[in-house]
Amino acid sequence: MERGPLFTTLPDGDIRNTYNVYIANKALKVKDICLETRGVTDALIKSNMMHMGNTYQKKLCFPIEADLENRFKVFVKTKPDTSVDSEKKFTFIVRDIESDKPRPQILF
Repeated sequence: MERGPLFTTLPDGDIRNTYNVYIANKALKVKDICLETRGVTDALIKSNMMHMGNTYQKKLCFPIEADLENRFKVFVKTKPDTSVDSEKKFTFIVRDIESDKPRPQILF
């Protein structure tokens, strides 16, 4: 995962950051997964992939074809923090829907 510029302030005052996500399915069958964040309660995410929808949600669920790597952008949006230390740290969680097991987590 790669992070884009530090952040963007949206017209409604929310803060958005962009991440480049790479998820590979090394299995020999299609995997249904969900991508979500943990650590910031009001965080919402959306992707530039049309089949994932074009609205901000708590999590994105989608299939990954067998033996294929998906590359896409994820936009994480949250309300601005007015405290002195306004940095918000969160973790991306990738969850296999079938087994309900979380995959390695990436902290930002």
